[in-house]
Amino acid sequence: MRERCADAMSIFSKYGAPDLFITFTANPKWPEITENLRPSERTTDRPDLRIRVFNLKLKSLMDDPTVHGALGKSIAQVYTIEFQKRGLPHAHILIVLRVADKFSTSEHIDKFVRAEIPTSIENLRLHEIVTKCLMHSPCGINNPGAPCMEAGLCKKMFLKEFQTETTMNESVCPLKRRYPSDTTFVRGREMDNIFVVPYNPYLLLKYNAHINVEVCTSLRAVKYIYKYIYKGFDLRQHSFVCRTGPIQ
Repeated sequence: MRERCADAMSIFSKYGAPDLFITFTANPKWPEITENLRPSERTTDRPDLRIRVFNLKLKSLMDDPTVHGALGKSIAQVYTIEFQKRGLPHAHILIVLRVADKFSTSEHIDKFVRAEIPTSIENLRLHEIVTKCLMHSPCGINNPGAPCMEAGLCKKMFLKEFQTETTMNESVCPLKRRYPSDTTFVRGREMDNIFVVPYNPYLLLKYNAHINVEVCTSLRAVKYIYKYIYKGFDLRQHSFVCRTGPIQ
């Protein structure tokens, strides 16, 4: 792990700090998976199929900024892959953009990264993907038992606040524009823009999956992706006590 992290740091020492941090999670409902299941099989029965489809889509996604310039032209990329507890492959991707494509203004960020629910009139398919794949579940005082809660706070720093423009910040990720909007029912709950995970519309429409796109501001993301994936297994300690004598 240390060697891989050191290799990544060497890459970024040469090409500069990463500009984008992308999280890409497999979608078990991709037609390439569901259409190739045998009768009575579920997606959980075919990890080989899920992994193969995910790898093909990941290779395609890695070409998007490099070949197609979907987020600007890439000059360096690093990624790690992990398998979540529910068995879905999950990739963390760091991308360095060429100088001409680096994010220097709020307007430039808004062009590629959004954190708002598109209306069904504006783009029905994008609206469906965002509400299915890019909504953070209620947490905080509304749901203190949510998985993201730790010591009374959300580890992902939700819920966000409404703001009329994206704010650049050198110490943390830019605060995305989130206009006050009408609520949308998602999984039986009323949600609006403060629940939206930042995304790129082009990537969502192409891959139909959870793809979180964040603008990076430091090298901390490099350490995060390696520390996170090599953190080890969950452990539990048990003790056994031997008692002698008659059973009451």
